[in-house]
Amino acid sequence: MNAFSDLLWGGFGIHEYAEPLHIVWIYSTQSRKALGNKYFDTIISIIENHESNNKYLELYDEHIF
Repeated sequence: MNAFSDLLWGGFGIHEYAEPLHIVWIYSTQSRKALGNKYFDTIISIIENHESNNKYLELYDEHIF
């Protein structure tokens, strides 16, 4: 979980440090069931700790694209 948190800061090759980041989690209800509430909520908490004007999360129960 620490590594995931670090990746959200950026600067590791995927996106630059503090670069805007939009996370779309599709099938989030299925993910919650597969991961269990504890791990799902931990991941959400990590993402929310990084949320700001340039990072945000959207959860969807189905494929929206």
